[in-house]
Amino acid sequence: MQLQPSAHVKVATCTRFPKINTYLCTYSIGTSHCGECNVHQKAKTLPKKGTASASEGKTIHTVAIAVLIICKEGTALTCSDRKYLKDGECCSLCSPGKRMSQECDTDSETVCENCRNGEFQDKWNRESTCHQHAYCDPNAGKEQVTEGTTERNVECQCQNGRHCSGPTCEICLQNTPCSPGYGVTQKATNTSDTQCSPCAEGSFSNTTSYKDPCIIWKSCENEEEELLPGNSTRDKVCRMKSHRNHILIIVGILIFVTSLIIAATYLLRNKCRIFQTKKEKQQLVPTEDNDPEAGPIEDCYPLADTSAQGHPVAQEVGKDSHMSQEER
Repeated sequence: MQLQPSAHVKVATCTRFPKINTYLCTYSIGTSHCGECNVHQKAKTLPKKGTASASEGKTIHTVAIAVLIICKEGTALTCSDRKYLKDGECCSLCSPGKRMSQECDTDSETVCENCRNGEFQDKWNRESTCHQHAYCDPNAGKEQVTEGTTERNVECQCQNGRHCSGPTCEICLQNTPCSPGYGVTQKATNTSDTQCSPCAEGSFSNTTSYKDPCIIWKSCENEEEELLPGNSTRDKVCRMKSHRNHILIIVGILIFVTSLIIAATYLLRNKCRIFQTKKEKQQLVPTEDNDPEAGPIEDCYPLADTSAQGHPVAQEVGKDSHMSQEER
């Protein structure tokens, strides 16, 4: 017991003696600044029945009055943790798993009864009824964790993916997922929802998740270059530098070769067209004096032999050429 400085304190612990209708108290009186007390006990040996003289009886009565005054000026009678004060007496409480059916009195102790099935009492008590076991309602998103006893209530918790709506956990709410661009900073628990935060610069999240945090952008290596920058919902895209150069070289070669083929084809066709035109002119306008030094004109596109009607004719194998009857 710690006392305030210069405080005058009286504390008494009293025991009742019903036959003489009085109390025997042990009390302390102190004025010490350090909190120490001087303890004094008032006690009187009671005379045997029928032997007490008038003066002794008067002395006992005087002591009893003094003790009662001290008890009234000090604190009230105190009982242990498993007892309670009733009409100046310390009565027993009922233990866990039981309820009180009758309180104690001067002639009898406390009467307790066991809790019935589906009921419980989890502490020392003086209650006349037991508490009903809790019901883990699946429609409210709850599930049972442990069975109840007469000394313990049923334990419920939220189903997987749910959390309590408040301190009393009347219902369990669905956990909230973090959207793309947001990362999980704290996973949902039985009593709290998921905590989400926007992805900081240099990180991203491209999924809807209950547990994944933001992911750091990848770094392009020495032989790579950035193709697409990253953002809060997309990672950075890299590609090989040499791969791009190879593609450019191959494309350039293909374009060059294709150009050469087109140019050569154009020149060859143009040359053949000129030669063909000259040949046709010589056939249509014959000249007597031909240049003996001029060689035959190359036939780029040989013409098929035709009849007078303009139909093509073919020379049979093994037969000499001859004029048709009409040409004769």
